[in-house]
Amino acid sequence: MLELDDGRLSVHRIATWDLESDSFAILPQPEHRERLAEWAGLTSDALETEIDKREGFLTTLLNTGVTSIPEVNNAVERFYEELIKPRPKA
Repeated sequence: MLELDDGRLSVHRIATWDLESDSFAILPQPEHRERLAEWAGLTSDALETEIDKREGFLTTLLNTGVTSIPEVNNAVERFYEELIKPRPKA
């Protein structure tokens, strides 16, 4: 995350990878989550819900063995159409 601090540019890491556990820490600092939520026009709770939704989607792909590029592309497109893309009001 880049920001200006007293006219100076500063960089904050919002995701890091741990080699030992082969896992990522995403938005570990509360202020990073708050700033990202604000930027996205969401509340912190809504951002958390969206992150959880996407994490669940990725976990499902792993658990169901969806690994080929075409399968993943199709799953992402379905996810977007069903859960992300705003639906027109009827």
